[in-house]
Amino acid sequence: MRHFLENVTGLEIYPLISFVIFIVFFVWVTLRVATRSRREVAEMSQIPLLESNHESKA
Repeated sequence: MRHFLENVTGLEIYPLISFVIFIVFFVWVTLRVATRSRREVAEMSQIPLLESNHESKA
């Protein structure tokens, strides 16, 4: 199997493409988190507490 993959041309581009996709996604997530306003973060931090209050009242 290993010798078969060594003889196939054009395979060296796939690891590079995967790495570029990973880096782009990582940078996108980092920028998205870094640009959140404090109000949005405060609202999101209260979501688990609000949901548990609704479940206990039902």
